[in-house]
Amino acid sequence: MAHVASYSHITIATIPRESWDDAWFAIESWKGYLQSFPGLLGIRLSARPLHNGDVRFHVSTVWEYPEQLDVWRRSQWSADSLLGALEQPAYDIEAAAYEDIG
Repeated sequence: MAHVASYSHITIATIPRESWDDAWFAIESWKGYLQSFPGLLGIRLSARPLHNGDVRFHVSTVWEYPEQLDVWRRSQWSADSLLGALEQPAYDIEAAAYEDIG
C-alpha cells in the first residue's frame, strides 16, 4: 500500500473593511495564478465579518511536497506577501505549515 501525504499552509489575517473589495479582486486573481504552481493540490478560502466591519480571512493551500510549499512560502506569491501588499495591509497575520494526516 502506498503512503500518500500532503502538506498544508494556513494563513489567517484580518483585512480592514476599506480594503475588502480590493482584497477580494486581488485574491481571486492570485488564486488563478497560483494554480499554475508545481505541486499545488488545492486552495480553500474562507471569510467572516467582524463586529467592527473588518473581515477575518483564512486561506489554506495544500501541496504535494514540503519543498514545493517552502518555495511558494518564500516567494512574492505567498499569502503573507499578498495580504501585506494591499493598500491597507492585512493585520493580525498568523501563518503555519502542517503535514496532513489521514
